[in-house]
Amino acid sequence: MKMNFKKELQLKDSSQDCRTAVCCNICKSEKLSPLFYKDGYQIVVCNDCSLVFVNPRLHENCLKEIYQSETFENLKISESLERYRLRLKLFEFYAGIGRILDIGCAQGEFLQVAKESGWETYGIEPSNDACKIAQNRVGSNIIQSTAEDIEFQKNYFNVVTMFDVIEHLVDPQKVINKIKDLLIPSGLLVIETPNLQSKTAHRIGVKWSNLQPKGHLYYFDDYTLPTLLAGSGYSIIQVFRGGETRPLKLINNLKIGINSRKGRFLYYCLSGILNTIRRIQGTEAMTVYAQKNDQRV
Repeated sequence: MKMNFKKELQLKDSSQDCRTAVCCNICKSEKLSPLFYKDGYQIVVCNDCSLVFVNPRLHENCLKEIYQSETFENLKISESLERYRLRLKLFEFYAGIGRILDIGCAQGEFLQVAKESGWETYGIEPSNDACKIAQNRVGSNIIQSTAEDIEFQKNYFNVVTMFDVIEHLVDPQKVINKIKDLLIPSGLLVIETPNLQSKTAHRIGVKWSNLQPKGHLYYFDDYTLPTLLAGSGYSIIQVFRGGETRPLKLINNLKIGINSRKGRFLYYCLSGILNTIRRIQGTEAMTVYAQKNDQRV
């Protein structure tokens, strides 16, 4: 069913003059059906590719103002150290150690660990407050900017990460394409985002805590996110349903290197088993590892 939300929706809050209607970001379809109405925002599903998103939503300029003024406390990172280090080992396994760009790097906790582990680190963060904290932690390679406005030389990064970022983007497809240009051939893109197919999301629907339409503009699952990436020139390596570092932690406990033949075999087996279990459990988050397809440059 094609809907003209500009005409049909009665916007009920003070931000109604800062809204814009959009088509589907994956397939550009305008055939949309309503799913939820929450906090004054309509959440719709694309009838052609099943992408779920807010429509109409806050205009890009309004969102920039919100994110630039967001404040952060300088948090300690000790509880996340092990997970960060294991993640970096996985990145090295898939793409080799080198340059890494964290989009939406917040206070730079992850990049601090990456720098200490030998990576050349870069970060993008829209919040002025968080950007200053990250610069103090990591250095001048932290830039205050949005993902849509990033500018680096082509074929520069081994790895680009977006942790809990893609759901906030105004134009995910545009950003995904930009990142492809920044990655070296066979470079790695890692995206973590809430999973719309989680059991909690299905059970409580509009009350799901990740359903935050003012800032969460898109809601992906393990079909729509790989579809977006594949259509933009990436090969999907793995879709993890929560805790992608758990298999590597088990291998480390056995004192087996992941780069050995036995280590690689165990890693792929354990990842498959745990992913199957988590698919049944319906975990809240998913992490997609995607590789830039080789191409002549």
